[in-house]
Amino acid sequence: MEKETEKRISEIEDAAFLAREKAKADAEYYTAAKFAEANRLKLTPEYLELMKYQAIAANSKIYFGQDIPNMFVEGTNSLPKSAPSPNLPSAEPDMRKGKPDRQ
Repeated sequence: MEKETEKRISEIEDAAFLAREKAKADAEYYTAAKFAEANRLKLTPEYLELMKYQAIAANSKIYFGQDIPNMFVEGTNSLPKSAPSPNLPSAEPDMRKGKPDRQ
């Protein structure tokens, strides 16, 4: 009779443990499902654009140059390849020209 009682107690403890673990798993699933649904509703193109501009505003770097507005308008991080500005001297001298003629 004592063994039957211990067996019955063990079964009750096992059932209680199983119920707690199942409740914990259900709660984690519910939390994950609600989080995924909230992200799906929140991650709209408008919200992502807002996050983009907030990240740009939070950037403490200052950039100088002619092509900077194009970098943000086009939505890409690569600068467009353009001809060098005629007003600025070239960073590399043209070695093919040789010495200038002096008269």
